[in-house]
Amino acid sequence: MTAPGAFDEALKSEPPLLVHGGKQDFLEPAVKGTTEVLEGIQRVAANSVKRVIFTSSFAAVGAFGREDETRRVYTEQDWNPVELDQIAEDDKRLAYLASKKFAEQAAWDFQKKGVNWDLVSLNPPMVYGPLVHRVSNSADFNENMYALTRTQGLARAHLLAMDVAEAGDNRFIICAGTVTSQQIADIFRLNVLGAEVKTPKGMPGAKTLDADAYTADTAKAEKVEKVWGLKWTDMRDTFKDLGKQLLEIEAAEGQ
Repeated sequence: MTAPGAFDEALKSEPPLLVHGGKQDFLEPAVKGTTEVLEGIQRVAANSVKRVIFTSSFAAVGAFGREDETRRVYTEQDWNPVELDQIAEDDKRLAYLASKKFAEQAAWDFQKKGVNWDLVSLNPPMVYGPLVHRVSNSADFNENMYALTRTQGLARAHLLAMDVAEAGDNRFIICAGTVTSQQIADIFRLNVLGAEVKTPKGMPGAKTLDADAYTADTAKAEKVEKVWGLKWTDMRDTFKDLGKQLLEIEAAEGQ
């Protein structure tokens, strides 16, 4: 994906073009993969592409413990403060977070060169919902965080971003709210048959989100909801569907 011309043939296809990132791609592949797509546009589709919708991440926004985040409210103006020389060779987590920042910055820098298309960056936090990719082992799941986006909601945001003129040249933290492990456990125990005996009870109904936790400014997300027409899936349905799938994966592991 970093080779010159790697995306040229795909870019000749009818819009929209969907580009999927690999899980193991960090730093150089992330940045060069991004710029190669954009350079490919300029080579073979400069006159036909009107907008590039970039799937970024809240990883490009938050500090993730590298700065004081006490009650901090992140906005689209914020960038992850990590620098290249701060990343240890074996620190894959930080390399992943940094790759999101530098890939998105590379896209914005490229767009400033003077092109015929505008750029929209969507920066979701943790994305929850039934998995599309195959997972054969529950150990392969990501660790969670408490800011929430539903898979279907994020997909719809991409589609809507294609047609909303004022979205151009903007970043959007696509966030439906917050969720805690206790809330997820409560939903599993009450709504997913078979999960009640496998899910820790904790303190049902308790508000366990740290009062000093950072949050994301949802003003733009609310605008996406009201002006663009994006409708979020109910949180209970999100985790109900996910819980059912988790039980299916667990059952398959035991076969």
